[in-house]
Amino acid sequence: MTDTISGSTHLNGSPVQARVSLIDVASNSIVGTTLSDAGTGAWAFSGLPAGRYEVVQMVEGYKARVDGPWVLSGALWGPDKLASPPLVWLDDESELTASGGRASQWRDRTVNNWQFAQSSLSFQPSVLSEELNGRRALRFDGSDDFLSCSIPQMQRAAATGWALTVYRKRSSDSSGTARVLLYCPTADNASRFNLQTGGPSANAPSLNVRRRDNDSTGALDSSSARVGEWLLRLDVMEWSTGTGRILLNGAQVAEKAGLTSAGVTDNTEPHRYGTAIGATGMGSNPGDVDVAAVVVGSGTSLSADEVDKLFGWAAHRYGLSGSLPPEHPFKNAPPLVEWS
Repeated sequence: MTDTISGSTHLNGSPVQARVSLIDVASNSIVGTTLSDAGTGAWAFSGLPAGRYEVVQMVEGYKARVDGPWVLSGALWGPDKLASPPLVWLDDESELTASGGRASQWRDRTVNNWQFAQSSLSFQPSVLSEELNGRRALRFDGSDDFLSCSIPQMQRAAATGWALTVYRKRSSDSSGTARVLLYCPTADNASRFNLQTGGPSANAPSLNVRRRDNDSTGALDSSSARVGEWLLRLDVMEWSTGTGRILLNGAQVAEKAGLTSAGVTDNTEPHRYGTAIGATGMGSNPGDVDVAAVVVGSGTSLSADEVDKLFGWAAHRYGLSGSLPPEHPFKNAPPLVEWS
C-alpha cells in the first residue's frame, strides 16, 4: 500500500529549500512539517494513514499551496473491507474474457473466484469498453443474453441476503414486464432472490424472494419507472424478520414487512442452472440492461455505515456521486479505509 506523498519546490523554475507542511483535510490541522532539499527541492512525507491531504510550502516569505487534496493510493475503501466480505464481486476490474466485443466470462474478484460464463456466442453480452466514467460495462440485449455461475452457497441457510448493482435499463416497456437483472434460484429454480428492472409496475425496480423452497413468491415493487439512467441500487432481504428493502442512489424507495415468513432460507443447494445476470439461469425473462458492477452478500446484515460506504464506493468509482442525496456522508468524497 502506498503511504507516501512527495513532490518538489521550485521558485522561478529553480529548485529551492522551503518549509513544507502537511495538512489533514478532515481536521484542517498540520500533521507534519519538513524542509525540502536545498539542491533538488524534493520533499516527502511517509508512513501516513489513510486520509485526504494538502501541502503548504513557505518559500522566502511566500506561501504557495500545491495541488491537492491527495487520497493515498490503496487507502480507498472497497467491498472487500466489509465486516463480512461479499460472496460475489464483479466490476470493471474483474478479469473479463472476450472476443469480437462479446464477453464469454466475467470472473469474480473475491477469494471464491467464481466465473460467470456463457459458452454460446449468440447469448453473450456485448462489451462497452469505456461506457461509464471511462470504465467498462456489459450490455445484455433484453432478448437472450445472460451469464451464469453455479454457486452452492448462494443465499443458502441465510438470514440475510443483499446485492449492490450499478446498471441502466435502456428501453421502456409499455406494461409490467419481468426483466431480470440478477437471479439467485432455489433448489427447484424458483426465485429465491430475484432482482428485476420491471415487474408489477412497468419499468420499476422490483425484488422477488422466497425463504422456503416451497413458499409462494413475495414481491416488493418500487412503483416508480427508472429508464435510461445509470442507477446505484441496493436490494436487501432480511429473511430473519421477513422484511425486504430497495434503495436507489443512496436512499430507500421501498420497504415491506412480511415479505416472507421469518427465519433462514432452506439449506438446499441452488438449482444447477445457477445464479445468473441478465436473465434466469435458463435464459428466461431477459433484461435490457447495461451492467457495470454486481456485488452480492449472503448471511450477514449490513450496518448502516456499510450501506453508506457501498453507495459511496460505487458512486465515486463510476462518476455517479451527483446522484447521491445532498446529505449523504460520501456525497463529496469516497469512503476511505479506517486505520486504528
